[in-house]
Amino acid sequence: MAKNQITKAEFADVCMRDLFVTTCSLAMCGVTQGVIQVPIVGYLIGSFIGSVAGSFIYNTSYKSYMSFCCETGLTFFGIVDQNYELPKEVLEKIGIKTLEYKTIKPTQLNIKTVQPKQINNKTLPLKTLDITFIRRGVLGINAVPHITV
Repeated sequence: MAKNQITKAEFADVCMRDLFVTTCSLAMCGVTQGVIQVPIVGYLIGSFIGSVAGSFIYNTSYKSYMSFCCETGLTFFGIVDQNYELPKEVLEKIGIKTLEYKTIKPTQLNIKTVQPKQINNKTLPLKTLDITFIRRGVLGINAVPHITV
């Protein structure tokens, strides 16, 4: 985060994941230390099992939490960002340049009204539009975009 390679939200997510995995690892160390009476072996086995279990539990719960937010649109008191525009970083990564402006003040035009001389009432054939809806999905750390085209 100090090098501006990750955002504050990504940093907080990494810290929470590491804290959860470390807690599971230490808890499992205590359990296996009581079961296996060899001090170092019990600690190593418990640390390994706790780390794997903690990582699996955290990733599974995070994916289901974000999937639930995608489907329902809930933000859980602002924890998940339900923003409907792509962040500037994502646009830059996919190669789309953005235009930044402060304020646009258009000049007022004086346009005279035009009266048509004759109106042709012809029947026009109907044309159909091809509309595709894109599914909501997870964009990044606690961010859910919704894009329709």
